[in-house]
Amino acid sequence: MVADVIGGIAVETTPRESVRLLMLGVFDAIQAHPWAGAQLAREPWQTTVLEVFLEIGSRLQPLGVREEELFDAASTLLSYLLGIAGQLAASVHISRGTDRAAFLGAAVENWAARHSSADSPFVRQVTRLANHDDREQFIAGLEIILSGLALHPE
Repeated sequence: MVADVIGGIAVETTPRESVRLLMLGVFDAIQAHPWAGAQLAREPWQTTVLEVFLEIGSRLQPLGVREEELFDAASTLLSYLLGIAGQLAASVHISRGTDRAAFLGAAVENWAARHSSADSPFVRQVTRLANHDDREQFIAGLEIILSGLALHPE
């Protein structure tokens, strides 16, 4: 899985694009095979996870991430990826046999019933959950992390 993703990334990509392509490639592989995401999240010490971690770190170096921040930056990206992998695997298991939008819509209704938008204005944003695209949300989170890394240039 990881070797296929790495092999598919063109050499001439920018360092930031290389990180994005690696993360999206693994995300897409996990989305296609949720059992793999569950396995990776459950056993983060396995060789495949180490390979992903090393690839992330090696792609962050050309971005100018300071050496003392490199381990933490790579760990953050890996943790984000494994967290999403676990969520995708769990959502497939939990919502099996039901309509995804209906399942998520019911969760949103339950949360909204317990929290008024006056007490928790974020509740209004949670309504997006029912119709969100997992890949688009993953990309948005990835961009937030990568933008944070850009705040600390050498």
